[in-house]
Amino acid sequence: MDLLFTLFSFAAVTGIAVFISLKYNMNSGLTPFVSSCFAMMFLSLFGCLGFVKLGGYLYFLLALAAVIYMALGYKNNWKALSKVVTPGFVFFVAASVFVIVLFSIKQPMYIVWDEFSFWGTSVKLIKVSGEMYTTAEIGWEWAATQKPGLVMNSYLYEFFGHYQEWRACAGMDVLLFSVAAAVASCFENKNWHKAVPFIVIAFLTPFAFSLYNTITPPSSIYMSVMADVPMGMIFGAVMCLYFGLRGEKHGVGAVCIALATLTFVKDTAFPLAMVAAVIICADIIIAEKECSFGAVKGFAGKIINCIIVFITPVITFIAWTVYLGAVLNVDATGNVGGSEQMSMFGMLIEGIKQLLGIGTTEKFVQVMGQMLSNYFNIRLTVLGSGLRVTIVILCLTAVAFLTAADKRQKIRSVLYAVLSTAGFAVYYIFIGFCFVFVFKDAEAASLASYERYVYPYYIGWFLAAVMLVAQSAAQKTQKIYGLARASVLAVTLLMVLRLSNILLVGHTFVDFDENFLKDRREQVAKVECIMEYIPDAQQKIFFIGQGDDGNRWFRYSNQMLPLQLAYSYGGGTICHADAQTPGDSLYYIKVTQDELLDYLQENNCGYIFVERSDSYLESGFGHMFSDALESCKDGKSALYKINGSKFEFIGEVK
Repeated sequence: MDLLFTLFSFAAVTGIAVFISLKYNMNSGLTPFVSSCFAMMFLSLFGCLGFVKLGGYLYFLLALAAVIYMALGYKNNWKALSKVVTPGFVFFVAASVFVIVLFSIKQPMYIVWDEFSFWGTSVKLIKVSGEMYTTAEIGWEWAATQKPGLVMNSYLYEFFGHYQEWRACAGMDVLLFSVAAAVASCFENKNWHKAVPFIVIAFLTPFAFSLYNTITPPSSIYMSVMADVPMGMIFGAVMCLYFGLRGEKHGVGAVCIALATLTFVKDTAFPLAMVAAVIICADIIIAEKECSFGAVKGFAGKIINCIIVFITPVITFIAWTVYLGAVLNVDATGNVGGSEQMSMFGMLIEGIKQLLGIGTTEKFVQVMGQMLSNYFNIRLTVLGSGLRVTIVILCLTAVAFLTAADKRQKIRSVLYAVLSTAGFAVYYIFIGFCFVFVFKDAEAASLASYERYVYPYYIGWFLAAVMLVAQSAAQKTQKIYGLARASVLAVTLLMVLRLSNILLVGHTFVDFDENFLKDRREQVAKVECIMEYIPDAQQKIFFIGQGDDGNRWFRYSNQMLPLQLAYSYGGGTICHADAQTPGDSLYYIKVTQDELLDYLQENNCGYIFVERSDSYLESGFGHMFSDALESCKDGKSALYKINGSKFEFIGEVK
């Protein structure tokens, strides 16, 4: 049934996409992305208002109404319906159904740390609690300030039926496929063969820009709910959407929905949304022939549209900060946290001052120098370093310029080349500021997770450039025949050749090895066993996993929901305060017996789950367990009930 429910959610997104295409005469290759953005913002709005489940039901009622409207209004208009069947739309439907069915069989699961610390757990919290993840009970201090756009996209595909991790992953893939459809949206049915390389290049882009070294485990691309790749894809799709709708009556409205969605992806998406807004506004003023606002036409109409486009991400950003202040008493702009504890605007002002040589610190010089060096020297993608990626993108925009059939398209290509490059420089410097003022000294010195912060811009920058080339390739007459198609074929071939050296089919979502998820499946089985012992526990569960670095604690916290796992010191190895440990490692938790009992009482813990025991636990606290931890020998796990200062054995957890 979960497969049918997931397909039902997909049918709702597709139905609204077809409705948008027919009602507003919009290219069907673009409408799946618009429909997905609408769903994310619609559910986010109701979630923030405190009616997340109501929002879900209303969304599906809207989808049903759209289908009924089309069934009644277009039942004999096959010509209109046939226009929906474009190469991009067909790819979107076929690829989405394929992945949904495949994942229902293979059932991939979360594997990345951040999926358990937020991106996956937040989806499950909404599902099991029926309320927004920001206010739902989780068992430990839950600073859930990340934006809800992608969370709601995954929740849409979990709305009916049981919560399954594969369903959230499939929902994310549907979103990514809608972006690929948008890139190829300018091709008509008769030119489907021309659309193929553009669809392929859009599909390969997440691999090409996030895999840059030889991998041994399967890639989590297309079976993950992480935000970085989707953020880059949506960034590119926003500009692709604008290029595809240029000058159309309802184009600005659709673009604003997409811009708001991009802003609602992640904190670092706001500068991307502002870059996209600047590019779109400049294009409206300089390259667009006509852009009216109601009865207001001419230059005044352009200005009004630009104002609407520009303030959309700003208003969306402010709305989220207001919401956080109301429900969590958190000021998202007043303090970005980190080493300097300064506001976002304070960080920008201080960063610009140091960039200009005013009060420049040694840390600033070191970090910004490393950022510059990485741009030239670090192989960030299969295309090479950041410099090489920039050259490839600028070459594509040059091809779009040379093959453009009209003057306005040439102007558009030049504007995009100049402003997107300038936008990259600003974004890159902004990321450098984050390393200087937010990250700790050790993390800043190594530029921890540098690639995750940078490649989203490359992804969007690249996709929009490909879209400009696609528009030239779709034209019937080109001044330089075949150059547009040849350039994309060349880049696609380069991607395929480079990826073939590091990525096999068995290392992808298509046919990953079952052993890849062995540990996760064992954890799921243990949690199911715990739920049989205590199906509706009102008290929290204390986790003991000796040798843990916090990873296993995060995984069990996610998996146990709706049962609540206490913070449990964040995982680690529990030791008696007098124990001799190798150094002062962060993951050795030294406590006395009384301190442990006080902690259990203060955190309303009624049970203890010993996932792994060791000599530290046995020698320091073994006498407190009714079986002296005999049930936890040889790597076994067991569940205990807290009874005062004694822990009564409930059963072995297999």
